[in-house]
Amino acid sequence: MNLYYNNENYVLMEQTGSEAIKLYPKSYSLLEKYAAALINNDKFEEGIENFYKAFELAKNNNQKVSLYISISDAYLKCGNWEEAINSSNKGLDISSNHPNLLLNKGYALKKQGKEYLDLIIENEDVFNTDTLLAFKYALLDNREEAIKKIVESIKKGQNIAYIKRQLEFQEYLDEPEIKELM
Repeated sequence: MNLYYNNENYVLMEQTGSEAIKLYPKSYSLLEKYAAALINNDKFEEGIENFYKAFELAKNNNQKVSLYISISDAYLKCGNWEEAINSSNKGLDISSNHPNLLLNKGYALKKQGKEYLDLIIENEDVFNTDTLLAFKYALLDNREEAIKKIVESIKKGQNIAYIKRQLEFQEYLDEPEIKELM
């Protein structure tokens, strides 16, 4: 499944995952990857349901936080801002300053027209990679810095597929300096 995920072949990933889960229904990692494939195939309800099944099998807080990030991402992708905030808050209850959860919550608040700047500014020190900084600048509507950090992130070999999947970056992907690197 990793091969299909890394190559962004979510249809094959979904098919493979479905068959693998029949053999290993209690596999946390299979359920998580299968749920991600469903989300990337716009099967939000089923994907979120499988993230929660994986949650039941999570062995530690890192896995739980990872799932809350994925669930929040899924709700963002389908435009359910309130559930994205709720999922982010549940994850933040476990890891109070996790940058991905803070950014997801900030993005959902922004989409609702609610105050989000304090959330980002108060936690500024957690945005410590070029990709996270690009998210922060995108949320703060600083287009020039967001583009600069996306370019730096790609040049440093950070996960291009991840960057392409993020809603916050969709409007930036057609910028010439980014397009030529992808």
